[in-house]
Amino acid sequence: MKQLVFFTVLILSITSCNNHNNNSLLQTNSDTTAFFPVNDYLSNDIEDVKKTPYLITKKIYENKVLKDSSVINAEEFIKLSDAFISKDITKPQYHALYKPSLFNDLSTKSITFTYDALRDTLPIKSISILLDDESNKLKQIFITSVLDTFDAQTVEKLIWNAGKSFSIHRSITKPNSPEKIESIFISWNDK
Repeated sequence: MKQLVFFTVLILSITSCNNHNNNSLLQTNSDTTAFFPVNDYLSNDIEDVKKTPYLITKKIYENKVLKDSSVINAEEFIKLSDAFISKDITKPQYHALYKPSLFNDLSTKSITFTYDALRDTLPIKSISILLDDESNKLKQIFITSVLDTFDAQTVEKLIWNAGKSFSIHRSITKPNSPEKIESIFISWNDK
């Protein structure tokens, strides 16, 4: 794991020194930077939930008001976690569309990998991965995406807390209607 982080840091450092292109909406990232394997980490947590009899809880909020609270099974957990798995930008065809950056945050003791969309038309706007700067273990993943349809815009913010919980927040805006906020909180292995 430490070798992966070292390799990624080295590649990001080299490519950031050579990447001076700040063009318009059609900007792409032409380097060959290795992307952090987000889905591998998510899959590890998902496999752990499949194998371990955790008490998995789900809470649903609408406009910040609790609407439902229940215990769910691993199958429903897996379906809900697909919101994260489906946001995979690690395939080579996506690399040119995202700008990678790396930051060592001393205040949170985290190494943060961030991938920002280089085009406004991309549905996945950003992905941030926080690793513990001493152990290199995954701490959190943040994903922001936007879906525009003919009658609404949905801004989705996903947060994965490694080995513990995840949340899905959707802000839905329709013309001539108040904004609707839907949130789902999933918790397991909550000690």
